[in-house]
Amino acid sequence: MSSLKFTGCILLVISCMIGGGILALPIVANQFGLLATYALMIFAYIIMLISGLFTLELSSKLPVYKNNFSSIAENSFGKYSKYLIMFSFAVTLYTVLTAYISASPDIFLNTFLKNYSFNYKNEILSLIFTILLGGLVVANISYAEKLNSFVMIIKLASLVVAIIFLNLNAPSFTGFEIKSLTHISQGFSVIILVFSYQSIIPSLVNYVGKNNVKSLRWVLITATTSTLIISLLWINAIVSLVSPFGDKYQEHLTLGELIQIIDTYKLGGFTTAFLKAFFNITLIASFIALSIAFIDFLIDMLKLKYTLMNRIYCGFIAYIPCWLIANFYSDLFIKAVAISGFSGLFFALLLPSLASYKLYSKEKFQLFNGKLIRVLMSIISIVILSTIATGIF
Repeated sequence: MSSLKFTGCILLVISCMIGGGILALPIVANQFGLLATYALMIFAYIIMLISGLFTLELSSKLPVYKNNFSSIAENSFGKYSKYLIMFSFAVTLYTVLTAYISASPDIFLNTFLKNYSFNYKNEILSLIFTILLGGLVVANISYAEKLNSFVMIIKLASLVVAIIFLNLNAPSFTGFEIKSLTHISQGFSVIILVFSYQSIIPSLVNYVGKNNVKSLRWVLITATTSTLIISLLWINAIVSLVSPFGDKYQEHLTLGELIQIIDTYKLGGFTTAFLKAFFNITLIASFIALSIAFIDFLIDMLKLKYTLMNRIYCGFIAYIPCWLIANFYSDLFIKAVAISGFSGLFFALLLPSLASYKLYSKEKFQLFNGKLIRVLMSIISIVILSTIATGIF
């Protein structure tokens, strides 16, 4: 694999993680406190990195473009198991794409369109956002990957610069005490979504070829570790800004209110510009990366040929429900992100763990050896799903 393609794959994986989850992280950290949030994030990072390696080895053993999660489930547990995974995958991507579409007007209107006002602004802005980026993904994954790599570089640069200046200018803060854990199920679902990049793995295997699977292993390790470090620094900076406002926003802080709070500080035009650029570009890059995974999933699920017309057909199936829901229900960003994080655990954590354990004795696995780790991951997956389910619904 060329260094350019290797870097592009890393950026695609990071795009899946630095998206709706990382935008919602400061809201969760403001509720829990930094210490509890850090502990949950490190735990999520470890188990989701392992599940990603499981997903990579399972996907690479199936035929190209027939290696998505429904195919993994059918190959491991029979044809009926794929329907549960198909449903889980569809719910996950529908809800997270709906969250992005729903958040797009709020972010745009609080950043570069702050001084503009027009009728049906939410509907118009979200429709333009969906058509432009959705059309790009439908047209060709290689175009989307190249644009996403460029956008991701700008996003990461904006985030790093913003984090540095935020930590230099933010008020002193010692918010490491554990606060309210009342909504820990919903909060952990948001945290787990930050490390839910597994949906893009089959597409990456198709894109770079099975002969580059070991290189993809380092892609996953590099991308997830980078995301963990960036996320920890990000929430420390933002929570420092929110903390002086006391308990006013502890339980009901929204994404729009978060941006408004940042605006109350005199952080300087330079820092503010980079921070707002990050909010905008995050939506774009993450929407592209997850849309690529969704289109490939629909083609695999419907057993369609990989043609432009079929991609257009799948694009309508993917985007129209998301746009409609985003415009008929308000204030659904955190709820949609939490539901996406929970439903995603079925294919991002539970399926890879169980399938990898079942097939381990039959096939040779080179990326992650050891039967005990597969048993432990299967148990952890079931415990996490059961715990979150009792609190989020």
